[in-house]
Amino acid sequence: MSVPSDYLKSSSINSEFNLDISDDEDIIINKPALKVSTTKCPSEAWKNQLWHLYHLYVTKQHQECLDIIEEILKATNNHSVYPLYLKALILRYNGEIEESLEILRMVEQLDPTNIINIKQIGRSLFLLGKHRAAIEVYDDALRLAGKDWEIYHNRGICFMYLKDYRKAIESFYKALEINNNDSTYTHLGKLLVLCGEYEEAIALYEQAITISPDNVDFLTVLGLLYLRKDDYPCAFNYIGRALSYDQTNINGILAAGSIMQNNYEFEGALMKYRIGAVLNPDSFELWNNIGMCFFGKNKIIAAISCLKKALYLAPNEWKISYNLGLVHLKHEQYVSAFRFFTSATNLYPKYSDTYIWLGVTLNKLGDFENSKIAFHKGLDINSLNIIGYINFAVVLSEHCCHEDAKLNLFRFKELYYQIPEEEREDLDLIEMKEIAIALGKKYNITI
Repeated sequence: MSVPSDYLKSSSINSEFNLDISDDEDIIINKPALKVSTTKCPSEAWKNQLWHLYHLYVTKQHQECLDIIEEILKATNNHSVYPLYLKALILRYNGEIEESLEILRMVEQLDPTNIINIKQIGRSLFLLGKHRAAIEVYDDALRLAGKDWEIYHNRGICFMYLKDYRKAIESFYKALEINNNDSTYTHLGKLLVLCGEYEEAIALYEQAITISPDNVDFLTVLGLLYLRKDDYPCAFNYIGRALSYDQTNINGILAAGSIMQNNYEFEGALMKYRIGAVLNPDSFELWNNIGMCFFGKNKIIAAISCLKKALYLAPNEWKISYNLGLVHLKHEQYVSAFRFFTSATNLYPKYSDTYIWLGVTLNKLGDFENSKIAFHKGLDINSLNIIGYINFAVVLSEHCCHEDAKLNLFRFKELYYQIPEEEREDLDLIEMKEIAIALGKKYNITI
């Protein structure tokens, strides 16, 4: 989560000399206002001095700028608004946030209705981690300024840090009503995904790309959200558009490779991952996916090697341990498989398939009782786990628990025919059906 960016800022001398200054070096001068305001300055020398201060600030000659500011403040007894304001920004830039805040408070006393200064007070409070105080300042600014997208945006970020997601979402939406800003779309989209509101997030990003059709991040996230829904055509469309704008987008490359991988196009996926390995060789997601590509090609040793590199890069990522368990189980290394499945359940105990394959592994190790416990645990987590029922039926049949085996086989059959016909062409489902048919013959059950 990023902190609020510094937006357009202005300051005044006698509440009339207006300059817009952005800390991120996007400098904009409100020329019409400047032309009118400078004519009211006490002298030409004073006007030139203000311009000189401005030039020193934006060119980051901060020490020289501070020296001149100190001379002005000494001469005016700390009653020059614009030099005080610049001094506060420079101090904050140098990390002296509390000192900067004190000076901004002085500016507020001299010019209590200056909205730009109030925004800067809110930002300083945010940087100090005083999020509730920052929200109070932003609320005061809203009462003075009315509708202001920047205030709503930064207020929403403060609510995010306080984990008050409902109010954060509300603030971001109000900001978007005023200004369709990419930064607000980004923060709101991340928050909706964090809250599990995937459909709302998709609708938001669909709206965002109508405003910024070439925003690679929006296109990539939208593709990933559709990928999460298993809507591969839409996912591939958006990922493809993202890569057409930026062929080095590592997230887009990973997503495109993942889609190919899910369609068993392992060679095409590996070609994408080769590009990703050059761009980001320390990505654990990349090495995990490469490992599972080799697993799909039945190159077990290469798969284990890549997955162990991924595990080295991210030792607490449960999916890598789970995948290593699958590969070792396929390679009939049951002790290693048991170790990795156990690790995966400890890291993330809510994934049903981990317990199912742990049950298969325990059965291979001759521990039928604990195998049954693992199967029951997995099916308790997900009662619709079709993989669990067929594997449990096979294990129960091996140990002559025929009635229980038949119950699980019937449950598999029931779930199998609930799957749409076009989805039954999946290779894993075809393999499961073949196992079920063979087991069904033993119990005179037609699959």
